[in-house]
Amino acid sequence: MKRHLIISALMALPLFTACEAPTDPDLYKPEVVVKAFLPVGEGIDSVYISQVLPLTAGYTFEQAALSGVIVRVTDQDGNSTQLTEYAGKRGIYGDLSYVIKPKTTYSLYVEAAGFPVITATTTTPGALNPLIVNKTVLSYIGDSFNGDSLTIRWNEVEGSVNYLVSVRYTGPDSSKIRIESDFNDDEDENFEEDPNVQSSWVNRTNGRLYGFFHKFYGPHRVTIVAMDQNLYNYIKTQFQSSRQVNEPLFNLSSGVGYFASGSRRSVDYQLNF
Repeated sequence: MKRHLIISALMALPLFTACEAPTDPDLYKPEVVVKAFLPVGEGIDSVYISQVLPLTAGYTFEQAALSGVIVRVTDQDGNSTQLTEYAGKRGIYGDLSYVIKPKTTYSLYVEAAGFPVITATTTTPGALNPLIVNKTVLSYIGDSFNGDSLTIRWNEVEGSVNYLVSVRYTGPDSSKIRIESDFNDDEDENFEEDPNVQSSWVNRTNGRLYGFFHKFYGPHRVTIVAMDQNLYNYIKTQFQSSRQVNEPLFNLSSGVGYFASGSRRSVDYQLNF
């Protein structure tokens, strides 16, 4: 089995810095960075709007975040919402009352002063049903020796392009925790985003978690996301192997990032000794 390094469910995909050489700052091109994910059956909780910074300036989201941006989402029937920037959270926009529908096309409009207007579209996949698991308590020692596992199953989702599987340690010291999990498929790709979460994507509707692939005891949460094409393209190219040279696939009219959608479900479990 291959060990997976990983990320957040959903949802904190990494931000960007400029990719030009720091020895030639004249090549730096200011651009808007968009991280927008529409969760089916939920409100829009967080759309991140920032800008690319030159490598010579260093990078934090607080430095790059853009305030006062017009961010609008509209469905195929013309129902629209202008997202509100959260108080005290510069560059993060949302509208929890605007519930995302399955199998629906949405458009994005982003207008930031001094930058070209950004537009994009996504078509949401169908609904993901509650996850089916064989247990909610996993034993580290017992499972290590008898090959038992926590088996997860979910329904095939219409319009989905592969499934993102994320595992997060949810204990009180989660800010300091890194975990590991494995889905028993040597052909699965993997990528890293949030150091407290590890994830992988699979093209099937089941997976297994083994106790001995965790580093810490305690509460965990596994999340499955049925991804649309935009999110899948972004992940596959943004987190590719260093041996590949493909450019990331951004589905925005300008700028960098993604406007994507998906259906997600989670289930909690306990890892005991």
